[in-house]
This record gives sequence, structure tokens and C-alpha cells, in this order.
Amino acid sequence: MTKRMPHLLGGFFALAVFIVPLLLCAQGRELERRDLVKICEFSSVKTDEGYAEKRKTWVAQTHRVRVSAPTKVSFEYDEVLGLAVFTLPERVLLADGAFLQVHGERTLRFEMPEVKAIDLAAGFLTQTIHFDLEVISVAHSDYDHELCEHHGAAVALQVQVVAAEIREAAGRTKGRFVTNLGSQIRMLKSLGVASYLGDSTPSVTVSALAWSESPVMKTAANDPSIETSRDMLTQQLQNQMFGCYVKGLSKNARLQGAVVVQIVPGNPSKSLVLMSSVADAGVKSCVLSKAQSLAGTLSGAPNGHWRATLIFKLNQRPG
Repeated sequence: MTKRMPHLLGGFFALAVFIVPLLLCAQGRELERRDLVKICEFSSVKTDEGYAEKRKTWVAQTHRVRVSAPTKVSFEYDEVLGLAVFTLPERVLLADGAFLQVHGERTLRFEMPEVKAIDLAAGFLTQTIHFDLEVISVAHSDYDHELCEHHGAAVALQVQVVAAEIREAAGRTKGRFVTNLGSQIRMLKSLGVASYLGDSTPSVTVSALAWSESPVMKTAANDPSIETSRDMLTQQLQNQMFGCYVKGLSKNARLQGAVVVQIVPGNPSKSLVLMSSVADAGVKSCVLSKAQSLAGTLSGAPNGHWRATLIFKLNQRPG
């Protein structure tokens, strides 16, 4: 059960709005305001070769952003999982008319006891606690996307969150969270695979996901929980099968294809790979293992199963 904080912290606890200093640290150094201006000079895609190479450099870099007092960050505690859950707003205000426009995953989950979570949440209000966000340009996976956008006099740096730390004023780390995107980037880097930071972007997508039941059992046909399960399973499949794909790419940098799996909730032994065009037995074995593990965590109607088509693809960068 997700527990929301009592009255004093707000039913759905929201921190007040603060303007915070710009402190972007790239590769161990502080990125100054003039560097932010430099990034925005390469905001759009152009065909000029020298320009394109410099733009790729900015797209590939991760930056660290210190947020001393987050802008309307919502907080709740998940008692079941033991997680402090902070959700960033779409815009995180910085100094001098600048802000971060946060795309993609904005929910940060830190494993910790409830008492500690409440103390940390209160610490944001007294400014004894801050976030260190590691971010990367949203253009790393959507290369045509602008690096910056201008809203009147304000500059918006377009980013996705890779990781986050909760830190005390003294510098001690109180919690760390890596997003799904961050995990993928680290996995690719560790194996030396052409990655988000290279000339191609590996991806795993679920092109089709259908729930089937035997003719004699139609108990879940109109069950709204099936749609909820579909959304959750789609995300789980894409995240977990990505590791299988990366392992295959470490042996064959051009590996691509499709895999069709059957997942029977609560029955791993009946979960199967029905078809595979990926020319790597290790990937097929890994996909089967992940599908069976997922089956063990799912529940569903008797005699029902999921059938999923997974597309393993390399999306080439322009230029």
C-alpha cells in the first residue's frame, strides 16, 4: 500500500517553489552559465559536419544538477515496497531565467525506512537536504529534438534523468536511484556496445501484446485489470529483455530481429519462446529465462496466457 503523509506534510506532500542556483557538473567540473549558452548554440540539427560533431558531443554528455530546494516535488511513501517516492515536476527552476524541462521518467524511488523518508522530505523544506540529478539531453535518443527551448527570456534545457542522489549539506549521500534509462546506458557502456552515446540506439519494443483464454474460460474477458496488467507487463518486458539484447550485441554489433513469447501467469514451465528471428541462441535462452521469471510473478485467469511480440532493433543516428 502507498501511504501518503499526514496533515503536517500535506496529504500529497508538495514542496514550495524555490529558485535554485545553477550547478551542472560535467565529468567532475562545474558547468557555468556561459556553458549552458554554448549548449543552446547547438540546439537544432544542421548538416554542417563541424557543427554536427560538436552537437553530438553535447548530446552525449551527462551533467549533474544540484537542486537545493526542488520545485513542487511531490512525495509519498510506499509501505509495501519500503520506498520513498519523489516525483519531479516537468519543470525544475534554475537561476537566471533558466530551468530544466524534464522528459520521460520523473519518479525517483529510494529504498529506506519510513521514518528516514519523512525526515528527508522535511529536510528539503529546511534546505539541509538536496537532490543531485544526473541528466542527459533528451536528444540522445531522439536526435532531432532541440537541446534547448526558449520561452520568452527563459531558457529550458531539455533533459531526461539518468540518476538521482539525496545528499546532506555536508555532502553525505542518503539515497541513490538509477532510472531505467540510466541502467540501460550503464549496461551498454560496460559492455562496450554501440549505445545511446554512439552512432546507434539499441531498443526493445513490444509491438503486440494480447491476452488469450481457452474457449471454456472467459472470466477475464471484461476485466479492467487486464488492461492495467498489459501496461505493466509491456514496461517489464521492455526493461528486462533489453539486457538480453545487449548481451547479444556484445557478440554481434548488428544483431536485430523479433521474438514471440508466451507467458502463462503463475506457470513458468508453460511459458515459451514461440518464434525467434534473432540469430543468437544466447538471446533466445535469455528471453525464455526472463519470460519464465515474469510468469512466476504474475497472476491471471485460469487457462489464460499472454502472447507478446518483441522487436530488437538498432535505430541509426542521422549523419
